[in-house]
Amino acid sequence: MGETGTGKGQAAAAIGRSGHIPYLWHQRRFAANFAESFIAINLSQFPETLIESELFGHRKGAFTGAIEHHDGVLMRSSAYGTRPLDEIGEVSIPIQIKLLQVLQEGSFTPIGSHQT
Repeated sequence: MGETGTGKGQAAAAIGRSGHIPYLWHQRRFAANFAESFIAINLSQFPETLIESELFGHRKGAFTGAIEHHDGVLMRSSAYGTRPLDEIGEVSIPIQIKLLQVLQEGSFTPIGSHQT
């Protein structure tokens, strides 16, 4: 917590990039790309009506304008990656509750889907 410009983003990046990514000896590579392991997302860049779709994704036909499947940020995340969500306090309570369920259960359901 702190004022704008105090380095919260740099602190989050340092913590996010410090996670352990295992080395796969038989494949001679790491399990994930270090450069792609940390991607910060500023939720204020999305209109309130699109935040749920951008985070959790949606299926074709789930709502007007959903002309194809869309994998949200959480679906595109690496198993070893970090996705800090900036401005989460400005997001509606129902979306915050869904994010809490992701943290507690480790799963989510895209809009218009019946599969977790």
